Amino acid sequence: MNLKETLGVDTMVAMPPLPSILTHTVRAPEVTARIEEMSWWYTPAWTGDRLPRLNVANWEQVLIPSYLQWFGNAGFLNIKQKAFQFQRWCNGSTEAIQGIINWIAEYSSTKTVYVLAGDYAGYWFRAKTLESSLVIRTVPRNQNPHNLPPGFVFISSPSAYDGALVSKELLSAWGSKHHIILDGVYAGMSQEVLDVTHPAIFAYVTSLSKPFGGFVWRSGLILAKENIPMLTENTDFKGVPGMAYAESLVNNVSLGVHFSELRTLQTMALRRIEKRTGYRLDPAPVSLLATLSPESEQALRLEQEFPEDASRFLRDAGGGKSIYRFSLGPAIAAVLYS
Repeated sequence: MNLKETLGVDTMVAMPPLPSILTHTVRAPEVTARIEEMSWWYTPAWTGDRLPRLNVANWEQVLIPSYLQWFGNAGFLNIKQKAFQFQRWCNGSTEAIQGIINWIAEYSSTKTVYVLAGDYAGYWFRAKTLESSLVIRTVPRNQNPHNLPPGFVFISSPSAYDGALVSKELLSAWGSKHHIILDGVYAGMSQEVLDVTHPAIFAYVTSLSKPFGGFVWRSGLILAKENIPMLTENTDFKGVPGMAYAESLVNNVSLGVHFSELRTLQTMALRRIEKRTGYRLDPAPVSLLATLSPESEQALRLEQEFPEDASRFLRDAGGGKSIYRFSLGPAIAAVLYS
């Protein structure tokens, strides 16, 4: 067996569907009602039964502030919504990220995109689709940004590198010369408050995939300080089920209770791994992740037992620093369903 199968971990970070969340989404009557409401718009006109169309734009204008307030009231997010003139619900944060990259390539006078080493690889891969129009650079996490030409930097916080909230010092260092795209896909999975008030933050994106196991619903949002044309006319192409999923969560789920459940599942998953394999992984600040220091005895044992697999879980931060990072999704699924 390989490392992934032995420990019950993965490199791809995905939360399995949680029974408590399914009750308020997939199985919720209000979600079905929303989907049916939109579906009626497609009823052939010749039947004479065509009903008024669901006004997705108006719904979006209510859903976005409700979602942000839900996180803010629970103490997970500090954001000034009015600082961002462009606000859209998207088909996951992936659509939002691609929209921003397209905007940089087409409309920005600054064409340089920075990605921090060890961060979410999707930033780099999506920027590469427009490499003829962009300068794309991966830089060490401890890079002094003052020495770099002005550009846009993608930063996930809590970080996809180690699950920790990025420091105010890092944001300030990059913000003094560069525009920041802050990716909050792990928001709500860490005890700390995500602060989105730094004036250099050009855009904030997030999704329901990580904290709620809703990756198949393709539901997320973007707030930006400039109009993003790729997303401007997407009102007729939104994922209505994903918006209904989000609406039901906001109306029915306590984020505080949900965070406690996630932390309990993280603890149970780590105990399961240790009981079955003897490996004691360190809990990351984000409840879906675990880590190991490369210098630890556990990491050395890992490298000896799985010489071909271990490197897949090693996140290189550049500058001689790295960390082993594991997604606990499979172990959490085993706790819930095995």
